[in-house]
Amino acid sequence: MVSFLSSGVRMVIILAILALTQQFELCAGELEDRVTLAERTKVLSSKYGFKIVAIDIPEKKGEITVEPATSQRYLEYLSMFEQELDFYPTEYFEAISLDKLILCGQIAGADFSYEGYNIRLKQTIYLDVVKRELVNDSTDALTRKKLTIHHELFHVFDDVVHFDRVKRFYNDPYWWKLNEPSFLYHVFGGELPSNRGLSDAMPGFLTGYSRQTENEDKAEIFGWLMVDPAQVEIRQARDDRLRQKVTRLKMVVVQKCPNMNESFWAKVRRQNGGATK
Repeated sequence: MVSFLSSGVRMVIILAILALTQQFELCAGELEDRVTLAERTKVLSSKYGFKIVAIDIPEKKGEITVEPATSQRYLEYLSMFEQELDFYPTEYFEAISLDKLILCGQIAGADFSYEGYNIRLKQTIYLDVVKRELVNDSTDALTRKKLTIHHELFHVFDDVVHFDRVKRFYNDPYWWKLNEPSFLYHVFGGELPSNRGLSDAMPGFLTGYSRQTENEDKAEIFGWLMVDPAQVEIRQARDDRLRQKVTRLKMVVVQKCPNMNESFWAKVRRQNGGATK
């Protein structure tokens, strides 16, 4: 019967069959990736002691809307993700009592997007796995993804230490004393979450976003200490206020997690670099 069809019609049929074949192969590949992803997240959840989830449908959580990524994106991210989490001693995860870490493809707020988002009191973190280059930041995308992991993990730690769950109030009066007496955090606006590249614009602060709130200030310092300790060491050598903040932050961490002592930070420096000048 096909022999009676015109060559044009036969070509359309052949192309349709090829398209269906390619679509089937893509679906089969995605299905295989989903199975692998489910196995990987299960293993990592058991390893670190909290649930790791890669969403496959959009979610609405309070002020944020979260979109999924592809299974391939998630799998590409997980290798780097595991390397970063392996820095931490078990006691850190025990101290923060993290319930769930959710991987996604985009985290959109009312006015801008986030690379990571901590839901306070829910012990839940969202992480955007998609690597995006930002025009207003010279930091490469991979470094920003690593920075975001440590930044958000520190938010949970900081809340355990300084957030009053009964009064629902964050308070660390000592930290304010480390800034210039006239300095006020922006609190209700000012620095965007994208302004996270290292900057010498103001003594005592590593990035523009550090000036948003005291807890963002701490999380930015901790993130950069984990990702690029060389740059932090260079900066604090000529910035006494920043040096005092780093000392204070490390002291608070080691009080809660004794294994995150100078030996821990030496290990981070060996793997991620120490001061070069």
